Amino acid sequence: MTTLQLFGWGANDYGQLANGQPCEQLEWPFLIEGQNISNPETRIELGGGHTLLLDPVGKGDLYATGWNNKGQCGDNQKQDLCEFKKVQGGFIGVSAGWDFSLAINENGEAFGCGSNSFGQLGLGDRVKNVCEFTKLDIPEKVIKVSAGMRHSLFLLADGTLKVCGSGKKGQLCDLEKANQEFPKNVKFDKKAIGVKTGQNFSLVEFEDGSFKAYGDDKYNQVTKINEFCDYSQVKQIELGWSHSLILFKNGQLKAFGRNDYGQTSCTVACENVKISQISSGYEHCLAQSDNQELYSWGWNEHGNCGIGHTDNVLTPTKVTFEKNAVVKCVAGSGHSFALVRN
Repeated sequence: MTTLQLFGWGANDYGQLANGQPCEQLEWPFLIEGQNISNPETRIELGGGHTLLLDPVGKGDLYATGWNNKGQCGDNQKQDLCEFKKVQGGFIGVSAGWDFSLAINENGEAFGCGSNSFGQLGLGDRVKNVCEFTKLDIPEKVIKVSAGMRHSLFLLADGTLKVCGSGKKGQLCDLEKANQEFPKNVKFDKKAIGVKTGQNFSLVEFEDGSFKAYGDDKYNQVTKINEFCDYSQVKQIELGWSHSLILFKNGQLKAFGRNDYGQTSCTVACENVKISQISSGYEHCLAQSDNQELYSWGWNEHGNCGIGHTDNVLTPTKVTFEKNAVVKCVAGSGHSFALVRN
């Protein structure tokens, strides 16, 4: 079985790039030594300043590194980590929020760690944070989780949701627009099969291929998503902090929302490149082409676009990996990762 190489770049002040030496930033992709990965389906989830690494096959071991002031790495302490550390086994899904983490096991039980200041772990207002993965009070089977800045979505096996955390902008997918300290049920007129979260908005995908956005619409990101109706042509949709990115089956892109860093400038610029996978960070984006090259654009203050400088990148620009083929790309707050095959 081929071993894949893990590369990282961008902000590293908390050790979120797992290189053993925290520093302000690394502007070029570098090889993270000692992290042997053979499964291209390995999950890499990036939070505000922490990184989670999960191989959902086998033991489901979860590794964490980076910012840990609220216990969001789940290793039962609050000191930042500068290398990947195994913190839990038996997980099949994981999601990283700003300063908290969510996970599920094969039985559909949900777990969380880190900040609960807005109720994002559903543990009530007396619990401000927990520093190890704690089972959450959700009796139903959970099949997917998504963590936003301060809110959480739990997709249940029956196609409904449990939601908790910050909800004053409507990001909890209902009309109440209030914070929820404990998990609350949300039902729809059709079965939900996927959930995504941005900063203060959310997206629900349904079994008929449609999707709907809820929450903060400051940059028209919710309105534009909900006006979109060409669902049959969509291959993948991802949310940034305040923008959304759609990949079509023909390899072309469309983006909505905030664009002051160029984060939605990809629609025309990628016309001559066929894209096979996308990842939307908080304010920057990554895209893998069908010939396994990587492109980046958007906010670049910490070198998180990986092209050797810190100026914002206003059009998709190729990231250099010599002769390596990119098989997965992941964008976070101010840092990025890629799995590559030599």
